[in-house]
Parts: sequence; C-alpha cells; structure tokens
Amino acid sequence: MKKTTILFDHPYDGSLNKEILNRVIKKLKEEGKEYNLVDFHKDNFNPVYSLEELALYSKGETSRDDIKKYQKYLLESDELIMIFPIWWSLMPASTKGFMDLVFKSGFAWEYKNGNLVKKLDCIKSAIIYTTSQRTTKALCEEFGDPVNSILIKSILNQIGIEDCIWKNFEQVSTNTKEDFTNQLNIEFKN
Repeated sequence: MKKTTILFDHPYDGSLNKEILNRVIKKLKEEGKEYNLVDFHKDNFNPVYSLEELALYSKGETSRDDIKKYQKYLLESDELIMIFPIWWSLMPASTKGFMDLVFKSGFAWEYKNGNLVKKLDCIKSAIIYTTSQRTTKALCEEFGDPVNSILIKSILNQIGIEDCIWKNFEQVSTNTKEDFTNQLNIEFKN
C-alpha cells in the first residue's frame, strides 16, 4: 500500500493552514490511508544549501539525514499534499528550500542524452492547499499565477507528478476560520 506524503509549512499552530492540516490528517485516517508528515517547523528544517551539500548536488547525493528521510517518504508515496501560505506572492522559503534540496538531480529528475527524465512518477497526484491575503484571481492576474506556472508546471510536472490540483483559501485577513468551514472539504484524488 502506497502512502501520502504531506509537506506542511506554517509556524503557527492557530493558523488556517494548521486547520487544513488537521482536516487532511483526519480524512486520511478515516479512509485508512497511511501517511508521512513533513512539518518543516517542527522538524527544524534548514532550507539553505551549504557548500558541502551543493558539492553533492550534481551527483544526486546528500549528506543530510533529514533529506534522505524525506526522499524515502517520497519514494514510498503515490500522493503528495502540500499545505502552505502564500507570502509575497510565493511559497515560503522552507517550501522552496525543500524542493531545492530534496527534488535534486539524480533523485527527482536527470538529463539523459539531452532529455529530461522524470524520476518521481511514482507519485500519481498532488494537491496543493494554500492560504493568501490576496484573492486567487489577483494572484493569477497580477503575478502570473505563481502556483500553476512555477510550482506545478515548472517543478512538479517536470519531476513526474502530472496530476495536480491547487485550492487556495483567499483573503485570510478578512475572514475567520469559521468563514472557511464550508470550504474546508478535504478530498483526495486516489
């Protein structure tokens, strides 16, 4: 039985992001699905490349035990769930750093004979839950749709995760958790 890997990036336990995480976990348990949780803040994940780690990049290797663990989680998974806020129209640094450090050449992708080879096609689908101050429409119109164009098309699709859905909970500063209750229906692809 394959698992779901959850990537969670928010430092505050009282956030809407945390409520989304709680509901995702509840739904996974109800459906009897196994999961691995990567909580960047509880794991004290360092998203910054060191010189030592950068020297291993082109070999697809890592010296960090946490990255090896996260890569193992991904290889065990057929579904990826990401939960994070959109800050300054982008994902937080920990989320981007995870992709830089974990989705590296040799592990998630590689070039063979000038062609990109996707290596994480074991993950059949991804669901991205975000929160933002701006409306989804404003994010897409004013900033070129950063989630679909950067995260989904430029990263996830290129490493083999083809079936991706993005759900944004917008205008979090003017709404309360109660306002989002009806929107927080958690569904899975598999």
